Amino acid sequence: MEGPSLTIPQEIPGSPGQQVVAPITFDADDNAISSITFAVDYDQTCLSFDSTDADFDGTPDSVALTVPAAFITQVLFVNEAIRFVIFAQGLTM
Repeated sequence: MEGPSLTIPQEIPGSPGQQVVAPITFDADDNAISSITFAVDYDQTCLSFDSTDADFDGTPDSVALTVPAAFITQVLFVNEAIRFVIFAQGLTM
């Protein structure tokens, strides 16, 4: 596939009562990208999402993001989906 892409595994293993890790990879494919937005839906009868943000940094404490240092991230739980916004002012990925 050519161009920017977002990869999320189709099957992610998990155990009852344990945290689930969902690796999501963004590849800009050498394009100048200054922001991305995407949402992750999940079966709420099987999983729950802890949206607590005790340090008020815009990202729930249960979410770990690896992005370039100059980027700003925000993660919201809206309409039964986890919505991600990652952007930078004047920079590109």
